[in-house]
Amino acid sequence: MNRKLFLSLAALGLALSPIAVLAEDAPKPLTVHSSTEKGMVSGGRVEQVTATVTAVDAPNRLVTLKGKNETDTIKMGPEVKNFDQIKVGDRVVVTFSQGLVLALQKPDAKVKDPTVTVTGDTAAPGQKPAGDVKATIKATTTVTKIDLKTRVVTLTGPEGRKFKVKAGSEIPLEKLKVGDKVAAEYTETVGIAVEPAPAAKKAKKSATK
Repeated sequence: MNRKLFLSLAALGLALSPIAVLAEDAPKPLTVHSSTEKGMVSGGRVEQVTATVTAVDAPNRLVTLKGKNETDTIKMGPEVKNFDQIKVGDRVVVTFSQGLVLALQKPDAKVKDPTVTVTGDTAAPGQKPAGDVKATIKATTTVTKIDLKTRVVTLTGPEGRKFKVKAGSEIPLEKLKVGDKVAAEYTETVGIAVEPAPAAKKAKKSATK
């Protein structure tokens, strides 16, 4: 199964617990482009993946999901109020989106402590499990590496966590220096919906006798 899908489902447990997949786990850097505000760039991307419920073990609260290439079994905790609504054949649709805004700071700018904000919403009791979780992380990062050939910039957060971004061709990357401070606002949203299994097609009536 797509690793991002599995991580999202395992973390959310179909209950949408407030947790986000780390930006540094992304398969490739986010690309950022210049904005109307001087010294600020932004970028984002959206990915949607699906899986089909192939087995439900109600006593043990286990759900087996089959993705494009793999099959995984995930345990649902008691916080999943709508577990009994999950049926074999249901489709699980996960929409994963990332957004990033970066603003170059002045050399004497005060470093701000990192903050994390999480919001979410879930389906009403009796409905198929669904909802979304949005996590926003704000922090002052430091430019620790610049690859002018690939246009990939490595930023390091206050706790030493690194993540990479790719600068669009219109950004004057040569003006950026290692050691520059950059205010980063990273937003990650995971939306999940369990859709009923498609209705079985009725068999065609046999030809007239």
